[in-house]
Amino acid sequence: MPDAEDKSVAGGAAGGTRALPGKAPLSVVLLSGPLDAHHNELFFHNFFRRTAGRLAWRTLLYERCRPEDLAACDLAIFSRPRFPEVPALLDRCGAAGIPTLVMIDDNWIAAGREFPRFEGLFTPGKPAFEVFLDGLRRADATLVFNPVLEEDVRPWARRVLRLEPNVDLSLFAAPEKDRKAGFLAGFAGSPRFEDSGFRGLARFLEKRPGAKLLIMAHEMPGELRGVAAERLTFFPWQHDYATYARTLAAMRPDVLIAPLDASRFSASKIPIKLLESAAVGAAGIYSRVPPYTEIVTDGETGLLVANEEAAWTAALERLEADPDLRRRIAANAGRLVRERFATERVLPAFLAMLQAMTDRKVTA
Repeated sequence: MPDAEDKSVAGGAAGGTRALPGKAPLSVVLLSGPLDAHHNELFFHNFFRRTAGRLAWRTLLYERCRPEDLAACDLAIFSRPRFPEVPALLDRCGAAGIPTLVMIDDNWIAAGREFPRFEGLFTPGKPAFEVFLDGLRRADATLVFNPVLEEDVRPWARRVLRLEPNVDLSLFAAPEKDRKAGFLAGFAGSPRFEDSGFRGLARFLEKRPGAKLLIMAHEMPGELRGVAAERLTFFPWQHDYATYARTLAAMRPDVLIAPLDASRFSASKIPIKLLESAAVGAAGIYSRVPPYTEIVTDGETGLLVANEEAAWTAALERLEADPDLRRRIAANAGRLVRERFATERVLPAFLAMLQAMTDRKVTA
């Protein structure tokens, strides 16, 4: 999908003369990198689709944004800015008096300190890191979704806004059909620095030859590559979030695991695996670290486990042996997500943020 992040949707493209209050939809340009489609979907498109013609929005790649694309917009949003085009675009917005909002959902301030793989990108003096910090300093506000991340960006940003994360449950709708009998456990997500969950899952599969494995990822975790092909369903990572959501929901997994390390970088993430597990009706097992310890009630909305192979194996065995517990956890997590994190629940706060940024009221 080469043009997935270069589109005009929901109310028409930004362009023409600046809209007058009450005379035209609020015009928003969302600027993004080529690999940030999932982030944009979760944090913006979910809301944009619900504005019922009161918002005109475009999502453009940084490298493709032209002066005329910004000419009539009421708000420019910089999603995860770390690209060389960002400073000039901020200059353009500043000269035109266009309010600017930076969105960041990963703690790049901590990343380079904690992980060697990020040293080349997110340490002082590296171009991507300096562009990011420049964006924080110059944007009118910075949007985050996690209190730890809020704490770390506050010294750099003019103003920090924080919203709850959200999930569009309608994207996870799947046709009702019987799934093949058997226990299906797995993982869906980006690479993880903590491998104890995958080792525990591999050990569980060794002990339970009737269990099946589901993986939706960029590649198979190394710890699980020995699983026989007939027991494995593998889906390569989906760039389009709606496709990813439907595919995961259609598999109807019994259990999804969410291993996470204890770094500050990971503590700054949103609890996305709780949201997605609940959306597909699966019981989740989560590392006993933030952000999951702040959201998950152990034994009620998920299982929290130490990052030890034996702990993950034991949790999987417990859920496989107790279908009632699985169903109860899935139902409780589903209720939590519907009441607190569903897109429609977070939408009023998102619209209030747009109004605060632009002095324009937008209704759903």
